[in-house]
Amino acid sequence: MEDTASYEKDTVSYEMDAVCGRRGCSLRFLMRRTLLLIVATSSMVMVTMVAAIPASAASGEGDGIRTSTQITVLIVTILAFGAAAFEGRRVLRSPQEDVASIRGDLIDTDLFAIWPPSNDEPRSVRIFEVVLLSILILYAALDRGFAWFHVPGTPLFVGEITLLIGVLAMISSPVRITAAIRHSSALKALIVWMVWGSIFLVLQFPAYGIDAIRDSAIWYYGVVAIFTVFLLRSDPSRFGRWLHLYARALPFLLLWLPVAMALRTFLGQGAPYTPFSVVPLFDHGEGNVAVHAGIALGFLWLVDRELKMLSTPQRVIYTTLATVGFLGAGFQNRGGLVAAFTGIVLMLFFLRRRRGEFALTIAAVVIALTTFMIVADVKIPISTNRDISTAQMVDNIGSIINPSSGDDRQASTTEWRLRLWTAVLNDVITDRPLTGFGPGPHLGARYGVAGNDEVPLRNPHNSHLGVLARMGFVGAGLWLVLWIVWAFQLLLLHYQLSRRNRFVEAGVAAWLLVSASMILVNAVFDPTVEGPQVAFLLWAIFGFGVALPLFLYGYGGSIRIDSGAGSEVVRDAGPNPASNTPLNP
Repeated sequence: MEDTASYEKDTVSYEMDAVCGRRGCSLRFLMRRTLLLIVATSSMVMVTMVAAIPASAASGEGDGIRTSTQITVLIVTILAFGAAAFEGRRVLRSPQEDVASIRGDLIDTDLFAIWPPSNDEPRSVRIFEVVLLSILILYAALDRGFAWFHVPGTPLFVGEITLLIGVLAMISSPVRITAAIRHSSALKALIVWMVWGSIFLVLQFPAYGIDAIRDSAIWYYGVVAIFTVFLLRSDPSRFGRWLHLYARALPFLLLWLPVAMALRTFLGQGAPYTPFSVVPLFDHGEGNVAVHAGIALGFLWLVDRELKMLSTPQRVIYTTLATVGFLGAGFQNRGGLVAAFTGIVLMLFFLRRRRGEFALTIAAVVIALTTFMIVADVKIPISTNRDISTAQMVDNIGSIINPSSGDDRQASTTEWRLRLWTAVLNDVITDRPLTGFGPGPHLGARYGVAGNDEVPLRNPHNSHLGVLARMGFVGAGLWLVLWIVWAFQLLLLHYQLSRRNRFVEAGVAAWLLVSASMILVNAVFDPTVEGPQVAFLLWAIFGFGVALPLFLYGYGGSIRIDSGAGSEVVRDAGPNPASNTPLNP
């Protein structure tokens, strides 16, 4: 049967146990690199948070920031960072020491072509796919307004209903993801992190009831990543279909997002409300709009530039719309501006062949837009203290570079955030460093950011610190590990695919990395990961990034590959495929 399916076997160095084929052969290398990145990243974060506190904040009695505990943490983290740098230098000087015996096979497959859907799936799985994709589109279009749709009189929101449908679909399907878990370090890390969170939910539910469940959303939305892996494993043709669906939805999304922001700004209290709630239907977070625009920009240049689903004029027009989108959001939200800028920098890193073209296109749009606003003296008020103008954008950029250089509102907001973050860090270190406060306690009220009674803000104004406050340093460490391992796997995959001129798959891997990075950066400024409108997208990206290397390295299940005779076949993807079955016409 081997004559019916020929595929190119590229033996490559692959530094992760997901494709090693020999239990634990790369475990030491992965653990060393992961520990190195954890120590270095956490050191930089903690040093920044401690050292960046304004001197005035330390002078007040009773609320001094730089306590002896903080100074001790600062010294320890500086020493740890030095040790990590030394270890990193040693590893980089002799990389072959750990990877010489690690081998993997890249299969040759047109994974992102449009294939007909599988006819073997239960109907419940196909229904769940439609529900999940619809939910993702509506979250992108309506943001928090759609997230508040729920069964009247119950805490059963549309996101939780979707999760229940996903559980039923997995139960009814014969497809299992045990092999994916066994071969994916990132998926293992996610499950360990979720188990850690579930322990505290079980312990604190008797005392806090529904509030404990509500606060556990930050980890239980991670099941969306498992659902995504399950759907892609059930039918690999979804890889191509989902990308083409996003390409078709892209122009409508880019045209709608600025309109949605304008509706929120100009309708104000007169906006229609989500039924049975006090949340406006058009309640878009500006940071989320900037992230969506950045994700669209990444798709246009990292993915479509190779797949060529759009023409060159279409790509230029959509690039202009995406740039206008994140700049418009940047007038109102510095977090979104930082996230979008982070995405652009990462795109420049990955776009080695198209870097100049991309930079010139973005620069031309920005210069043209800025020139128009200066000449026309555009000033559109969007709130009491802010407007859409070049002066506002300059203030925002300046306040990012130098927090004390902005206007009074920006300076006070910066100082407020730093004091809040430091208060949370101090509180966890002093009270519950290992476990945090768990789900249930109203942390927003504890730190004075509770919002209003109708729509309370129950977490610190930073999703990453929310993980620390709810799950302690153990949970925060696991959170850091799962993202480092996930990014590590995709970076390696991108590098290996690029070396073999497989730029479509390499572009998709880079796009996933850029998209997740922008969401995580924006989550530093707002508690976005706790809400389903962002969490569903983030975990779907995570699941896609888990499934992609599994399939390309032959651990993903049944997959279509190229036939030497020009026809298509289905091969059971695995390290040692036993048979090949012709694709039914």
